[in-house]
This record gives sequence, C-alpha cells and structure tokens, in this order.
Amino acid sequence: MMYNYKKSMLLLVGAVSSAGFISHANAASWRVLPAITVTETYTDNVDLDASISQSDFVTRVNPQVEITGIGSRLNASILYAPNYFFYPGDDDDKHDLRHMLNASLNSELISETFFIEAKANIAQRFLDRRAAISSEQSSRSNNRRTIQTYEFSPYLTHAFGTWATTELRYNLRHIRQAADAEQTTADTFFGNSLSHQGIFSVKSGARFSKLNWELLGEFRTEDRENAADFEISTGSADFSYQITRMLALLGSFGYEKREVGINS
Repeated sequence: MMYNYKKSMLLLVGAVSSAGFISHANAASWRVLPAITVTETYTDNVDLDASISQSDFVTRVNPQVEITGIGSRLNASILYAPNYFFYPGDDDDKHDLRHMLNASLNSELISETFFIEAKANIAQRFLDRRAAISSEQSSRSNNRRTIQTYEFSPYLTHAFGTWATTELRYNLRHIRQAADAEQTTADTFFGNSLSHQGIFSVKSGARFSKLNWELLGEFRTEDRENAADFEISTGSADFSYQITRMLALLGSFGYEKREVGINS
C-alpha cells in the first residue's frame, strides 16, 4: 500500500505542477542550449579494486540539453545530461548509462498569494564512504547508485499591512534509490523515503524599525524503507532589538518533540 500511495502522490504532484507550468509558459522567455562532449580516459584500476587492478581505455559520451524559462510569474530550469560509458576491455559489461538531471520550477499562480515550487534531481552517489570511491566518473563500482530526489512545495503568503507577513507552506519530498538488497544496509544511509512537512511562520513587518521578530511552527513526518519512521514537531520564537548600528540584542526560545516508530 505504501508504494501505491507514493505513486499516487507523485502523480498528483505532477498534475498540479504541470497546471502551474502550462498556465504561465506562454508568457515566459525560453532558451534551449544543446551540447555534447566525448572524452577518452585511461585508467589502471577501472573497477576500484585494491586486490586485482584492471586497466582500460574508457570512452565517455555526454550529450546534454539545458532549458531555461524566465517570466514575470514563472522561472524554470532543466538540465539533463545522460552519460554513456564504453569499456572495451571488459568481456561482459562493456556498456554503462548513468543519468543526471537538475530541474527546478517556481510559479506564481495567484499574484502575491499562492506559489508553487518544484525540484527534481537525479545523480550518482556512493553508498558506503568506507569502501573504494573515486571522483573520476569513468570508474566502475558496485558501491555507486543512482539517487532520485523529487520535491513539491505549494505555499500561501499574506501581508497584514506593515505589521506582519505570514507564510503557510507544505513540502512533499520523495527520495528513491536503485534497489539492491545486498548493497543497501543500515550503514549506507540510503534508501527510499517519503516525507511530509508543514510550516507556518509569522514575521514582523516594516512598522517594526528596531524590534524584529519571527514565530515559526513546523510538523514533519518521514516514512523510510530501511529505517524507523519518525515525526518531528517544533516551535520557535526569535527576537532582535537594534540598540545602535553596531549593537543588537538577540533572543530566542523553542520547543521540539521527536517520535520514532518501528516499520511494520
């Protein structure tokens, strides 16, 4: 049920994000920049294996496309760059394709009131930092996995004249890792997760020239595949009083409650 729930949430996010994207797409100025890079690399230890070193000439083909859109009520950026690697010295696994994506969207659906932010990231990460790692992308390793991160955040803002500004925000975050039961352990700190976060804040307005304050309340839950789920509730109040241009008094207090459950 959890995986179906995740898929439903992501479909909903995609539909709402697309609606906000399409509504302001025509008013934005768009730019598309394609590029391609081909490199040849020699390595004396292609598998990052300390016991048996294997050399190889690695061909890397890296096409990419960057799309940006800038408008009065829409800002969007997409960079997609797949990396294809060819290993001629290997008899079995000569080919490897790794994806890279960095995308962001910020759309103002209702002027100065309702906004939507969305982000997507696909990158390569090492599972266990205690194992062999390398900054050279042409190397191969069972310790490397594709990590996908998706975030969706609608929020409302309202100004009470010059007295205060409020913001109510919801944040949905989904992290997905390529499955491998043998490589994914409690020590790798990776695994699929789905988190919900609600934030409400009130900040002082321009009427307060010397005294500035902020009240913040937050509630967050996270469902994790390889660890216990948890909930966090926090509240805080921050104050500052400007005595002179060089001297200010600062004060803050807060509350936090954390509950950790056990996966069924």
